[in-house]
Amino acid sequence: MAKDMGIEYIEINTNGIRIAKEPEYLKALADAGVDDFYFQFDGTDDEIYLKTRGKPLFDLKQQAIKNCGEVGIGVTLVVTVVPDVNLHHVGEIIKFAARNTPVVKGVHFQPIFHVGRYFEEPKDENRVNLPQLAHEIEVQTKGMIKADNFLPTSCSNVHCDMKSLSVVLPDYSLFPLTTMALGPPTKTDDVAHKTRKEVSEFWRFIEDTMDGEDETRDKDDGSWRTFIKRAKTHYLTVSAMAFQDVWTGETERWERCCIHVVTLDGRLIPFCLFNVTARDGTTLYRRKTFCQ
Repeated sequence: MAKDMGIEYIEINTNGIRIAKEPEYLKALADAGVDDFYFQFDGTDDEIYLKTRGKPLFDLKQQAIKNCGEVGIGVTLVVTVVPDVNLHHVGEIIKFAARNTPVVKGVHFQPIFHVGRYFEEPKDENRVNLPQLAHEIEVQTKGMIKADNFLPTSCSNVHCDMKSLSVVLPDYSLFPLTTMALGPPTKTDDVAHKTRKEVSEFWRFIEDTMDGEDETRDKDDGSWRTFIKRAKTHYLTVSAMAFQDVWTGETERWERCCIHVVTLDGRLIPFCLFNVTARDGTTLYRRKTFCQ
């Protein structure tokens, strides 16, 4: 129905369990036009899943990703980042994602935010902010992705999110295409525009070598032709969004938000504000919207 309404891109939020166990159900989703799964993923170690989900799930997660590859649906790994649970593991998650391209298209980190029945005010050590996350990624990937490779998308506010784009090379190392040297984007489309501008220098060199008698032009490994061909399929976005809770909420960020929940009466509610709760779990919008 959504495709018939003109919605071009359909992404489904999933923990991956059913699509790991029921390939026929996954095939039905593919036939219906699903483009991507927003895929709950806590790490590559079952010790992490025992803490977060109460059971070992890593094998099921791998099976689900394999099944998605067989039906041609992309996967974005979505990681809730928690200090002392999986913050130390973000590098391994990125490496796992790189090894599973082109099925896995990206990793999206979500630093923990506190909603629901959380009676005590969170301490600083219970949180991780975007600069800390970028630093951990740089350290844990041994500099394959540096903090300077992340750009704010300017979807709302530079404190809301960050994103990088890399080509995954044949040895599964990453070749970042984004850098802060490009300058901060003024609008969302600028991320793609500035990335194209950066790689245009490579393209200019490619045209020179392809048109001449260059000994690398017909080689499969190491040539610019191969690099560009691979970049079309084996790429990886690494992004993060710092959602706000009742303790970190800022009116200015809510007012400028570009990610909304559409209510049944047609209102657009900023995503963070839609999910924010008081200490006792009372919501402003979520409960009354879903109870209509």
